[in-house]
Amino acid sequence: MGRDTRSDVTGTPIRYVLEVIARTELAQDLLISAIATGEFRSSDGALRDPAQRPSSSFGAASREALPSAAAIVAAGTESGDILFFDANYELVGTLEIKGGAIQCIARLRQQTATNDSDRGQQLVASDSGGIVTFYSGKQVLSRRKLTDSVVCSIEPVIDRTGQEFCILGELDGVLSAVRMHDQMWRVQLRRSGATAAMINTVASVRLPDAYGLETEYALAATEGRFVYLLCSGFFLEKTDATDRRDRRTQVAMAGDAGEIFLLDNYQVQYLGRVPYAVTHMFLLDADKSKQGSVDSLLCVTKSRNVYIVNRGGIVEVFRLEGWPVAADVHASKGDSGSLELVLALQSDNGQQSIHAVRVTARD
Repeated sequence: MGRDTRSDVTGTPIRYVLEVIARTELAQDLLISAIATGEFRSSDGALRDPAQRPSSSFGAASREALPSAAAIVAAGTESGDILFFDANYELVGTLEIKGGAIQCIARLRQQTATNDSDRGQQLVASDSGGIVTFYSGKQVLSRRKLTDSVVCSIEPVIDRTGQEFCILGELDGVLSAVRMHDQMWRVQLRRSGATAAMINTVASVRLPDAYGLETEYALAATEGRFVYLLCSGFFLEKTDATDRRDRRTQVAMAGDAGEIFLLDNYQVQYLGRVPYAVTHMFLLDADKSKQGSVDSLLCVTKSRNVYIVNRGGIVEVFRLEGWPVAADVHASKGDSGSLELVLALQSDNGQQSIHAVRVTARD
């Protein structure tokens, strides 16, 4: 896809307020490699070792805020374990896995439970040995070695029949779809010269065709001068007010040089850029009741800066206290207009901590 120039953008950019609301120091030997947010049941509500109990610099949070085994953050570690943190960002459980370092972790969209006490979202994670595991609380539902490569991106998808499956992107350029107990399809992506394309990120998006019929597409971002990250939303208004398909999904794509492109109506155009390579990119939903509102992009980068991009321009810059290793977002409880960015940060001396940053659109 060739680069196009961005058309003139009109409208008032949305501004945001970002504030740290929680900070939890981790034990020296805990190194987080991936994060997923949701509503989970931890393994047992107890810590593997009392010495690993984190400390919060925001005071003693009440552990009665949620049941001891309820968690909203699941974090994969270099040792292959999964840590669970509650709504106060305290460590409430550890799921010990005999495997390699966790490469990526994702929450499934559907909930499965045998009883109310076990209700929660399932997890799927991949490790450095090419093993993909589905979890529900302390139960391993499925564990299979799918590749000799590394699965570096997982995208849960619900098809038109209501069945859930996962699209996987591998380091050696293989794109596949799997369910908990079987594999649906598997293809090898290649660039010119028959060289395998190294996949960084996968995404699923529904786009309308020329007749307005929606079709589900699997998008894969590759390395080098190709696309690095993907995020779907509605980021630019259409200049042609007669086009009633202007609310279709657009896809923002971030390159490793910080440039952001927009896939709209199967055409790619330049949207804007941030000063550093983007490592994580999240959607900030706009208030669609406001005339002319468009979504924003929350960009975590290979620096200590987090950027918010709206209408192609940087509207906010937030300085982190460490180097971001992993990140995810979830809705802020009790505040429908806010989002919480959860990050694993690493200090210059290698110490890691969990930080939660509330992101709120200004009135």
